[in-house]
Amino acid sequence: MELTINNLIKMAIAVLVIVLVITGIFIGMKNYVIPYFSGIGFEEPKVDINTQFGGELIQDKNLIGRVDNDGFFIYEQKETDLYFKEGKILIKEKGMFDWDWANWDSEAGTIEQDGKLEVKEITEYYEVLNGAYKYGNEIYKIGGNIDE
Repeated sequence: MELTINNLIKMAIAVLVIVLVITGIFIGMKNYVIPYFSGIGFEEPKVDINTQFGGELIQDKNLIGRVDNDGFFIYEQKETDLYFKEGKILIKEKGMFDWDWANWDSEAGTIEQDGKLEVKEITEYYEVLNGAYKYGNEIYKIGGNIDE
């Protein structure tokens, strides 16, 4: 097969058709198929703020804490020993001889697909976090502060 102008034009048209077909498939699936698989992988869990529950949840009075850049839970302006990593809630523990690379952090709970926190009773923040929702870098709980 010689590399002539006619063959180059045919190859360019073939590549253009392939790109258009792939783009068309993507556009057709992005609203129906892709959201179906949105909870899989390393995506941040989502609370739908357009629902009545989400609108009631995401209010300043329901904010109970935040998550800093390293993933640690900040409660009442103090960093705690709890941190969030890959859908899990872990307790930071000192490693052997206080070496960070020799630690075995305990699992204190999980983050469900909708952002709800399921916390085990092994942590002092069980009452605060259990049943709360992680939305971005903020932690909300209906009813606000546990002292109410």
